[in-house]
Amino acid sequence: MKTLNYQQRIEALKGIENKIEQSTALDGIVSEMMNENERLWSIYRHLQSYGTWKISLWVNEYTWGRELAAEIKRRCYIITHDENKEFGISDFETLIGDICADYLDNYEPEEEEE
Repeated sequence: MKTLNYQQRIEALKGIENKIEQSTALDGIVSEMMNENERLWSIYRHLQSYGTWKISLWVNEYTWGRELAAEIKRRCYIITHDENKEFGISDFETLIGDICADYLDNYEPEEEEE
């Protein structure tokens, strides 16, 4: 049996008519993402300039889904001057939740041909 990735699970939420139930289910998926194995995500630190660092998140496409992983890679970053702080996936929880909510809101299921 094939396991659904996070993107597919979020897409499946589109079938829930009640927005409160949809939001609760999405929160559960984001919570699972925060507890994902560290081998499936990584934090990168890039020196921007003059003591400013860009902390970005990479996630595994197979586990998260191609489109969702690309959006996370594009939008999940933190700009900081604290070069000693260690960041983890939980530092990106709000950003990931927003990205997942945007993905769900903008997802349109493909129409099946008869």
